[in-house]
Amino acid sequence: MRALPNTDLRKMAVPVLSDLVEATGETAHLAVLCGRESLILEVCDSPHQLRVASRPGSLAQIHCSATGKVFLAWSVFTPLEDFFKDAPLEQRTSNTLTSLDRLREALDLTRRKGYAIDNEEYHLGVRCIAVPVRNRRKQVVASLGITGATVRFTSDKIDSYAKILKTGADILSKGIVEE
Repeated sequence: MRALPNTDLRKMAVPVLSDLVEATGETAHLAVLCGRESLILEVCDSPHQLRVASRPGSLAQIHCSATGKVFLAWSVFTPLEDFFKDAPLEQRTSNTLTSLDRLREALDLTRRKGYAIDNEEYHLGVRCIAVPVRNRRKQVVASLGITGATVRFTSDKIDSYAKILKTGADILSKGIVEE
């Protein structure tokens, strides 16, 4: 948050998160990079009884969360071997990427598509996608994502939800004021 000295990013994010929930029916969240993890700053819950979300203040592992992969793709400039030297890639599910080569491929795809995917890598039965929020210098300062149960958030919805997320990220990015 120090990178955003005059911006109340959480307050700005609430209406955007609400719009994302309304458009997708899934839980929306905003995160920032916090060391080697992704820190959830704000959450707007899905209206469905079956919903998945971390609470504000929760930390998510960076290698297997969509918000974390956004930071790895655009904000971490250290080689992956160095970044994960003292923190091996923990396997949370059978889908978790635990090799640096596979993670590197996923990050290349993230940069090409403009969004990151957690395809049941953090929790089985849960899918998440996230996009970068940038400041006026085009630096990634946050990650905007949606999370849902795979029974509803099917893989055929990923591209359309990514477009909706990118619109929300553009709104937040335009509102960021820097000193």
